[in-house]
Amino acid sequence: MLKRFLAKWRIWEEALTGIDDLRGNQLLSLEQRVRQIEQQLAQLQPKRRSETEIEQLLSLDKPKV
Repeated sequence: MLKRFLAKWRIWEEALTGIDDLRGNQLLSLEQRVRQIEQQLAQLQPKRRSETEIEQLLSLDKPKV
């Protein structure tokens, strides 16, 4: 009987582990996940080739100096 009680208690123990600091652990996990996704995205994006002179002149992204 004691073994069954302890087995059930372990299940609850695992479920409640860290419940006192949910916000801190969730934010830490979120930051790690965002960092991982950003790294994966950087690998998936094609490497930007250098623009030709005409592309630089016609570009609206950068101010012409």
